[in-house]
Amino acid sequence: MNCNKREKKVAPYTETVCWGYEAENGPDVWGQLNPEYRLCSAGIHQSPIDIVNPTPAKLSPITFNYQSTSLNICNTGNTIEVAYPAGSWIEVDGTKYHLLQFHFHAPSEHTVAGNLYDMEMHLV
Repeated sequence: MNCNKREKKVAPYTETVCWGYEAENGPDVWGQLNPEYRLCSAGIHQSPIDIVNPTPAKLSPITFNYQSTSLNICNTGNTIEVAYPAGSWIEVDGTKYHLLQFHFHAPSEHTVAGNLYDMEMHLV
């Protein structure tokens, strides 16, 4: 949901409620803000996560194929997002993941042992 644009209202809600990171609209209540967000209450593998006691592992090398591009930057109200044209990807264990966009969260969305950081970037 992009709260910088007018959103259709979802019954029985009378106004659009934007997700965020404060107590009133943060991760603990995302599933109650809008019916479209209901999986945020039911899921077990979604953001944000707290990384605690990571297990060292030997991982396969990642093949990077990122191309230079002009930037198309958008402030969505929750993140600064950069759309990326087709053609850039990484390959992990034989599977290609195409880069669609990257965006930033300040402060960080995820935590490490409960600690927030100034900013983080997600490659989507």
